[in-house]
Amino acid sequence: MFTIISPSKTQSTETRSFSTYSLPTFQQKAQNLVDKLKLYSIEELAELMQMSEKLAVENHQRFRDLRFPFTLETAGQAIFVFQGDVYGSIRANEYTEEELFFCQDHLAILSGLYGLIRPLDLMMPYRLEMGLKFTIEEGTLYDYWRQETTECLNSLSEGMEIINLASNEYFKVLDQKQLKSEIIVPAFKERTEKGLKTVAIYAKQARGKMVDFIIRNKLTRSEQLLDFVEDGYSYSAEHSKRNEIVFIRDKA
Repeated sequence: MFTIISPSKTQSTETRSFSTYSLPTFQQKAQNLVDKLKLYSIEELAELMQMSEKLAVENHQRFRDLRFPFTLETAGQAIFVFQGDVYGSIRANEYTEEELFFCQDHLAILSGLYGLIRPLDLMMPYRLEMGLKFTIEEGTLYDYWRQETTECLNSLSEGMEIINLASNEYFKVLDQKQLKSEIIVPAFKERTEKGLKTVAIYAKQARGKMVDFIIRNKLTRSEQLLDFVEDGYSYSAEHSKRNEIVFIRDKA
């Protein structure tokens, strides 16, 4: 069983580091994007990414500072660098060495800048959302990354089911017709007076909780996910389908 998740906008290298690390697979392709983004002024970057001037200044400098190859002195491992709703529920700072190695072998993060990175890959903070209207010679970022991310995921997940805990924005970078593994999608819903409802913020937190559940218990088969009961969720056979497993809880 191999899990994929999305990145997050909130990132920091001021966190835990681990002596074992790897490097991003697609460094040259990432460098090509950085080189293009370095040409943008602060004002152009703010317009492109629909961000405040303060954030544009920060990310303008990030692109100017980003240089390969990374080291532990200049970068952090992805599983620690990413913060936010999903990653706040992944308690990576508490993981044992054994859990981090399991994480490395069973999880990947889709990324607008790095394509696909593994948990212990070194990275520097950035802002480049996959769905951004950032046009390059190859087309969109989806066009730029589709072949490489699909082939890489096929290699990493060989012989395993893929658990898709990524957002639609990131999952669609993959060429689903070319994926060789069965895709299982967990869904998290709230029971309300008007019926079942997906609440984005709660779903993000639940996806992180499920990643944490997988890693801490070293799960290897999708049927083991049915025991997930974090934060009041429970598996609903009634609402699930072959490739979508639904978890429901009473309105938070």
